[in-house]
Order: sequence, then C-alpha cells, then structure tokens
Amino acid sequence: MVITVEQAETINLKDELAPLRRLKEAKLGGADLSFERERLFNEELTDIAEAIDSHYLQSTFEYGFDGHHTVLPDGTALIDMYRRGTETAKLAALNRPQLQFECARRAYETQNQKLIDAMMRGELEVNTVIELSPYPDEAAELWGNRHMENMGYKPNLRRGMVRIAQKNKMGNLSLSTFSLDKSSLELFQHLQLTLGQKPDTTTSGVLANPALIQTELEPALLIAQLSGTYDEKLKKDTGRNHWRGRAEATDNSLDMLKSSQSIVDYYLGQLEVLSDAWANETVSRPLSRTITSILNYESQGQGLLPPELANELNSTLASGRLNENSVSIVKRALELSVWATIVNRLEHPEQAPLTASLNQMLGHAYQAEAQGQRMVGCGGATSLFSAGRAGALEQVFGGLFKIEARYSFNRRMHCVVCQQPPRRDPKTKRTEAQKWCGPCGICRGCDKQLKKKTK
Repeated sequence: MVITVEQAETINLKDELAPLRRLKEAKLGGADLSFERERLFNEELTDIAEAIDSHYLQSTFEYGFDGHHTVLPDGTALIDMYRRGTETAKLAALNRPQLQFECARRAYETQNQKLIDAMMRGELEVNTVIELSPYPDEAAELWGNRHMENMGYKPNLRRGMVRIAQKNKMGNLSLSTFSLDKSSLELFQHLQLTLGQKPDTTTSGVLANPALIQTELEPALLIAQLSGTYDEKLKKDTGRNHWRGRAEATDNSLDMLKSSQSIVDYYLGQLEVLSDAWANETVSRPLSRTITSILNYESQGQGLLPPELANELNSTLASGRLNENSVSIVKRALELSVWATIVNRLEHPEQAPLTASLNQMLGHAYQAEAQGQRMVGCGGATSLFSAGRAGALEQVFGGLFKIEARYSFNRRMHCVVCQQPPRRDPKTKRTEAQKWCGPCGICRGCDKQLKKKTK
C-alpha cells in the first residue's frame, strides 16, 4: 500500500490541495487562469524535486515589493503566507508535543521574513539577510527518524538549508535557497562565525538568528563562498573532499531529467482534469478512467490503496459526485506515481523508456513502497512565475545534478572562495589587485579544486 495513515501528520501541516483549490476557485470565479496554472505547476514540480534524493537542491527567484511587503505577482504578501503556516502548525501541535518543534521553526521563519520586509523598506542598514537552517538534531533525537520523515525532513541525508534574501538594484527581492547535507550544529556554527556572528548553542537558535549584512557580493557568489567554507570544514573534519556536504557526485545528467518532461506534463494534465471535475463536483469521463486505473492496479493480489481509501473512490465512481477526500486520494496517488517513475528512471537510465503509461507509473509507486522508499520533501510555495515548463524544469531541477560548467575566466575580482590576490606578474613585477575569475566569482585554482570534489 502506498498511501498510509502514517502520512497524516505531514498533511496536517501542509494543505497539499491548496494550489489545486486555488485553480478550482479561479475557474468558478471566471478569473484569469494563467497565473494559478503556473503556480500549481511550480508548487507541484518543486514538491517532486525536493523529494528526490539528489546531489543538492538550489533555486533563485525574484519577488516584487509593494512598499510595505515582499509580494508574489498576484500581490499576495509573503509574510501572510508565513503567518498562515505558523497558525496551521500551532493548530496541528495542540496536544501533540511531537509537532511543537515544527511550530517553533515556523515562528522563527515568520520572524525572519519580517526582517526581510524591514530590510526592503530601508529600516535596516543592510541589503542581505542570510537564514541558516540546520537539520533539527534536537527534535530528531527526541522523536526519531521515522517521525522526521513524516515531517518532510531527510534524516538519511541530514539536509540543512541556507536562504539568502537580497535587495537588488531594481528594488526587488532576490531569494536564493540551497541545500547542505551532513548538517550538524558545529558546521552551521562555523558558517555563523564566517558571517561574523556569535555561534548559537542549538539548531533552533541558529535558525532564529539570521545574519544581517551589507555586501557587494551577489547571491551566486555568496552561495559559492558559504558552500565552499562548509565543504572545507567537512574536509578538515573527515579528511575527504565534499561538494555541498556530499562526498560523492551523482552520475545523472540534466538531459536525463529533461527526458522525464513528458511524464511531468502528463501529471500536470491530470491535475487540470482533476481541477475541472472538482469545480463541477462531478466525475468527468477522463477522471473516471484515471480513478478506475488506480483502483484496478494490482500486484501479487494486492492493490495500490488501503481498503478504506479504495472504498472512498469506489463510492465516488458509483455516485458520480466528487468531494475533497476523493480529490486528495487521486492527487496523492498520481504524485507518488510520477515521483517513483522519475526516481526509477534516474536510478536505471539504461532501462527507462522515454514515456510511461499510467499503469506503469502506478507500478513504480507500488515497487517503491515495497522497497521501503518514501516520498519525503517539505514542498512549499516556491514559484517560477515567468518560466515555461521547459525553463522551470531546468531552474528547479538543474541544481539537483552535477553539470560541467563551460565558461571563460574573464572577470577581474577577488575569488569568493580563497579570497587571495593573484601572483606577482613575472614580466611587470606588479601584483594585480584582483584575479581573473569565472562568472561564479571563482578563480582557476579554486575551480580545479571544486571539480576534484565531484569526481
């Protein structure tokens, strides 16, 4: 069985139907659907990206500013989204002590967004807020790895995150997020020292105290500097090279992932069918075929769904009426199937066809569960509002896989990794103030070292 009662805690803290519900309401209200379709696509794609056991995750997006708050293109303030998340966590944590740590983390993230808005309004003499979010060791020790998986964390990777919010020259907010594996309090304390902060004594304390800095370095250069510092500390502690906390590089390429676009497009098309049917509260013919496929899938005499969920869908087909419970079951089954299919293709590229039927994808979901694989990811509302599907695939998934960069070392600047000036020119006997660096602000010597880490 793929969908289990055990996953309910995750659902309590995140309304996984929110983007689909917004699209349904837009259709009922006769509103422009392009924005909500794009948001639905972005959120669903991000959820799948975060659930893949990838080399690392990185994304950079730009948000507007309305004079008071950082906003989405539809005018929604980010701070309102964070506040709703905090309130949802508070309600979920009532009489459930195992969820209280997440409630505190949501509150810290909301407070950090308030600081970002204050920076955007010019109330702080800085242009950058850096939020360090280490893996919550204290909660993991108290409640165990299984619970952490249910909450969307990755105990097998010990994945921490860094968020860099910078006010750019256009007056908008550039928000970059990247992952660092093998997270520990000591490693993130080392990053705090690098940023000129006093180290905190708990992982929650680290999250609650973002670094406020004024810098000329763009987010890409700050990412290179912080991840390089993190990896050097790991190398010193372990004697092994690392790349963003991983000692090994993945062999999967972006091209292989892009070839999964047909599968992602199929999923998004199914979500469109689901939202149409939900808006009409009736089971359309295309949705009826999808539900029938989910119900009829069987392996070794066992179906995909637990009996209670299968009964819910059977009742839906019999009545022809669609309710929220049925929508949630269908969406979850489709999402798990797409995720499991992409994971299978990345793990076995030589065996993977370019396309897959729904029945084949359901089979991958079933096998993933049988092998103990679980779709674990925090999801969230990361957006790629200006990107089409192909562009979004590259932006969201591009950072997941090691891709050889091809560029020229044609920028004079201090290297963001080693911070060392160039050698004395043997001809002129003069020492230049800056080095020739690539577009990420990394000199040739450091570039070679970084490439060694991924081999």
